[in-house]
Amino acid sequence: MKQVIVKGKIKPGRRDEFLENLVILSGKVKSETGCLKYEFFFNPLELNEILILEHWADEDTLNTHLKQPHVLEFMQFAYPLFPEGVKMDIYEISLK
Repeated sequence: MKQVIVKGKIKPGRRDEFLENLVILSGKVKSETGCLKYEFFFNPLELNEILILEHWADEDTLNTHLKQPHVLEFMQFAYPLFPEGVKMDIYEISLK
């Protein structure tokens, strides 16, 4: 299983617009083959900081996800909203 953790800080004044689009994306992602979990959280002490947590069945389903038109479209929209960039970490998780 692959775990993806995405962290970033949204430009001030753009949080609501980002959240609206992320909710739409989330519904589409959750219906993708291999998606085991897709959740997001805002830091209660810094409301523009977000963490997205994803679990994928395997590397193939994660790679397929990253090529989906709705994901590519969202990334085009979202990346300019993160002036400091985003950090994405991918981990292999074994449930043995």
